[in-house]
Amino acid sequence: MNCRVCGANKFKPIYQQNENEVVQCRECGFGSLRAIPDATKLHQLYQGDYHSAISVEDYQADAQQKFNLVKQYLNKGGQLLDYGCGLGQLVNLAQQWGAAPQGYDISTAAARETEKRFGMKVKTGKPTLHLFPKHRFDVITAFDVIEHIPDFKQTLRWFNSWLKPGGYLIMTTPSLDAWDAKLLGKKWYGFTKAYQGEHVNYFGELSLGLALQETGFKVKQFRQWGFVRSVDYL
Repeated sequence: MNCRVCGANKFKPIYQQNENEVVQCRECGFGSLRAIPDATKLHQLYQGDYHSAISVEDYQADAQQKFNLVKQYLNKGGQLLDYGCGLGQLVNLAQQWGAAPQGYDISTAAARETEKRFGMKVKTGKPTLHLFPKHRFDVITAFDVIEHIPDFKQTLRWFNSWLKPGGYLIMTTPSLDAWDAKLLGKKWYGFTKAYQGEHVNYFGELSLGLALQETGFKVKQFRQWGFVRSVDYL
């Protein structure tokens, strides 16, 4: 096994539950689920009622917080891709604001729900480089997406191709450097997503920065981020 960020081959275990083990590269700190499910199983995880655990109200409030950040980098009429758009709240907010948004989600059920609720066409199915034209978007967002993708470098290269020169990629992902990860250790929320193979990647600032630089990006900023959730959800 070699690290999918830096190529090193020395790891330490940082989480295990039954057969689900997360190991961390001793060189760059990248964490990986040791046994990554095959593509068919991963695809099946996100179909059906995957998005039903969180209320529509919580999704809406969370999307508003995200879009308040995104619109700092986007002009009216600007081309926005929300990759992993879920139930489409962010795409809808962008359209109402005056941007030209496009959504993509691997979940056919989520894509159809977005189309039904907001009347917006969402692309779905197996992603490829040719999913979108080269240099199409001013901003690409991928909120809580990269931790789900085994070949994340390929996806980052696609993002780079789809972005216009000087465009922005805005991502969130659970961080091994975050205070809650350090405080909670093996009880950290991020590790609970290893149970079914949902989270296959665990980044810190160093490992994510290396992955971005290798795929053609210049890192502008790292910052702490969080969910918006209601008391009922908690």
